[in-house]
Amino acid sequence: MRTGVPPELLHTSPARAERRKLLASTPGHFGLEQVEVLDVKGPSWVLRLHFIPHLGQEYGQEGGGDIPPGLEAAHLLVLDEDEEPVPATARLLAQHAHTLEVALVLERGSPTELGHRPLTLVLLGPDSVDPVFNRAPFQLSLARDAAPTSTKDTSSDAEGLTLPPASYQAKDYESFSRLLLDRMRLTVPNWQERHAADLGVMLVELMAHAGDTLSYYQDAVSAEAYLGTARRRTSLRRHARLLDYTVHEGCNARVWVHVALPEEQLELDLPAGTAFLTAPPLPPRSAWDVQPPEHHARFESLSPARLHVAHNSFQPYTWGARTTTLDQGSTSVTLVGHHARLRAGDVLVLEELLHPTTGLPEDVNQAHRHAVRLNATPVLDEDSLTRTHLTHVSWYPEDALPFDLALGTTTDGKPLSQVLGNLVLADSGMTQPEVQAVVEADGTARIPLAGLRVVSHEPFPEVLLRTLPASETLLQRPRHAMPSVRVLERRPGREMEWTPRHELLSSGRFERHFVAEVNDGDSLVLRFGDGDFGRRPPPGTRLRVTYRTGHEHMANVGADRLMRMDPQVAQYVESVRNPLPAHGGVGSEDAERVRRDAPHAFRTQERCVTDEDYVTLARRVPGVRAAALRLAWNGSWHVAQVHVLPDEGRTPSARLLERVLRYLSAHRLIGIEVETRSPELVPLDIALRVGVQPGHSPGTVRRTLEQELGSGVLEDGRLAFFHPSAFSFGQPVYLAPLIARAAAVAGVAWVDATRFERWGQDESSELESGRILAGPTELIQVEGRPGRPDLGLVDITVTGGSR
Repeated sequence: MRTGVPPELLHTSPARAERRKLLASTPGHFGLEQVEVLDVKGPSWVLRLHFIPHLGQEYGQEGGGDIPPGLEAAHLLVLDEDEEPVPATARLLAQHAHTLEVALVLERGSPTELGHRPLTLVLLGPDSVDPVFNRAPFQLSLARDAAPTSTKDTSSDAEGLTLPPASYQAKDYESFSRLLLDRMRLTVPNWQERHAADLGVMLVELMAHAGDTLSYYQDAVSAEAYLGTARRRTSLRRHARLLDYTVHEGCNARVWVHVALPEEQLELDLPAGTAFLTAPPLPPRSAWDVQPPEHHARFESLSPARLHVAHNSFQPYTWGARTTTLDQGSTSVTLVGHHARLRAGDVLVLEELLHPTTGLPEDVNQAHRHAVRLNATPVLDEDSLTRTHLTHVSWYPEDALPFDLALGTTTDGKPLSQVLGNLVLADSGMTQPEVQAVVEADGTARIPLAGLRVVSHEPFPEVLLRTLPASETLLQRPRHAMPSVRVLERRPGREMEWTPRHELLSSGRFERHFVAEVNDGDSLVLRFGDGDFGRRPPPGTRLRVTYRTGHEHMANVGADRLMRMDPQVAQYVESVRNPLPAHGGVGSEDAERVRRDAPHAFRTQERCVTDEDYVTLARRVPGVRAAALRLAWNGSWHVAQVHVLPDEGRTPSARLLERVLRYLSAHRLIGIEVETRSPELVPLDIALRVGVQPGHSPGTVRRTLEQELGSGVLEDGRLAFFHPSAFSFGQPVYLAPLIARAAAVAGVAWVDATRFERWGQDESSELESGRILAGPTELIQVEGRPGRPDLGLVDITVTGGSR
C-alpha cells in the first residue's frame, strides 16, 4: 500500500472518481489511467499507457498534452502480485496526445509464468504525477487470448461476442454438423434457415463431410499401424511378415476327372485349361420356392493330356478264379490285355462296382475307390495256360491300397470292380478374360474385380506332378500357395512374363517378380519392385493380366458331381465324372487367427540345435509317425543319424526318407551332416506252452493265438499284439501283457513262457526279468512267419484239448 493514500482511493469508489475529476481540472498535474497490451512475443512486450485527459481533451479530440513532461524510460517499473520488481528494461516508442507506447524486454525469468500472473506498471517520476494515479494493473494472458479488435465501427452485439471452444470429441458427420451450426448461430445470428436446399446448409454439410473424411483417414492410419487393430488384409499380411509369419489367402481344390471316349474316337488331345463343371442348378419348383440354387462349381485341367479309348477302363485279371481279393497294402495288379501305351507317371483309379456279397450296386462302399500313380513302365505278359494277354502295373508304396478290393465277376458275369484310366488332374477356378493394365507412378497396377474372389494354388511344375504319388498330388500347402495371376509385359516383337512371389525382399534388381495383393476390397493390386528388390517397370508399361476366380470352400465337391465339360471338347467325349471327391479347398486365413498366432510365430523352433529339435522337425513331415536321433562322428564332422518310423508299417520308403532329409537339411546347423535311416529292427524269439481246456480244438486255439500275437489286423478290427503301430522307438516289451493277451483267448487254460529273448541271443536274462529293452533307435519286430524266424516269431506249443 502506498504511504499516505487512503485505501478507498486505491479501488473503484466515489472518492476515487472525485479525485479523477479534480486531477483532470487541475493543469500541471498528471495521472495514469490504464495500461493496454498491444503485442507479446516471448520476453518482448509492447504496452500503451493511457493518461487521464484534462478538461476539454477527451478521447478522440486533438490538442493538449496529458503526458507528464520529462517522463523517461527509467521512470517505469513493473511489479508482480507480491510487489516485487520484475527485471525488465523499458524503451519509449511513440507519444501521442493522451497515450504513450512503451517496449519492455524481460531480462531474466520465464515469460510463460508471467503470462498468467497479475502485473502492475508504476511511474516513479516525475513529481507532477499524482500519487493516487501513478500505477495501473495489466495481464499479458488476457491481451494475448483476446480477439483482435477492428478500428472500424462494429455493432454492440459483435463487441460482446464469445465463441464456444472447439470440441475435440467431434469425430463424425453428425457431430461436425452440430458443431458448425452452433458456431454459425453465434457468428451469424440472423441466419435461421435450416432447409437442405439452402446454400449455407449445403456449405455446412460439405465442411462436415470433409471433416468426417479426414477424421476417418486419421483413424484408419492409426488403426492400420498396429497388428491388433489393423483391418485391411494388406496391413495384416505385412505386420505378420515382420514377425516371420506368412498369412495365407486360401487354396483351391483339386480333383481327378475321368474322361471316357466313344469307340469311334481313338485318341484325343485335351488342352490345359479345359473346363469341367457340376450339374446346372435346378429351377425353382414353385413361386414359393425361395431356396438358393445349388452352387455351380467349375474346375480346369492343369496340364495337357493325351487320352486313348482303350484306357477308358481295364479289367483286373483273376488268374482263372471267378472271384479273388486284392489285399490291403497292395502295390501292383495285373490287367487283362496288352496296354503298351501306359507309361510311368500315369494315374489309375481302382473302383468297386458291385458289392462282393449281394452283387447290388446300391450296396457298394463309396470309399472303395483309390487313385494310384504308376512308378514303373508296365510289363507286357501272357498267361501260358489260357493264352490271355496281360499287363502288370505297379505303383508307389505311398499309394498302397487302403482296403481289400474284390476282383472277378458275379454269378451272372458282371464285373465286381474295374480300373479306370484317362484321368485328368484339375483344380477349381474360372479363368477370366484377359484384361489390360498400366503400371502407375508408384510401381503398382490396379485391376477391378467387381466383387469376384481370386483363388490361390500351390504351383507345381508338370514334371514334378508326374513323379509325385497320386496321394500327394492333391495335397497343397496354403502358406505356399500363390494367387492364380499371370502377367505378361508387352515389348516390341515379344512378351516378357512376370513371376508372382510372396514378397520381394529376396528378389534381385533385374528379376521380373511381382506381388499380387488379393482379397482386400474389389480390386487386384499388382506391386512391382523398386529397382533394388525386384525389377522396376517404367511408369506407363502396358501389361496383359489373366487371373482365376472362385470360392475355395464350395469347390470341395463330392464324388460323381462333375458331369459336364467345355462344349468345344464335349462333342468328342462320351462321359465325364470324378470318381473321387475334390480335396484341398481352404478359405483365406481369418484375421483374428492372424492376430492370435502371428505374435508367437517367431517362437517356433526352426533350427536343429538339440537332439529333440531333430525329432520334432522330422515329425512335421507328412507320413512320419515317430523319429529318433543318434549323433555320430565320422572322423571329420558330426553326423546326425535320424531314424524314421512311417505311419504305416515299420520300414519307411525311399521317397519318405528323401523328403525328411531334404526338410532337415534346410534346418541343420553348419558343420553337421544329416542322414536319414530306417529303424533298427529287433526281432524277438518267444516260445509259449499253452494248455487247452477240454472240449476245445487245439488247432483252433493255436490259430487264434497266432493271430492274436501276430502283427496284422484281426477280423473284428482289433490290432494284434505285435502290430507295427503298437510299438515305437525305444519301447520295451513286457511278458505279463503278452501272457494276459494269450490267456484271454477262448479255450486257453494256462500259459507258460519257455523262451523270451532277442532272436539269435543266447543265455539272456529277459525271461527272468519279464521284459526286453530296446535302444533309442531300435524297434520291436515280430512278423510271425514260421519260415523266417529272423523277422520275429512266437512259437506256440499247445497241450490238452478235445477228448
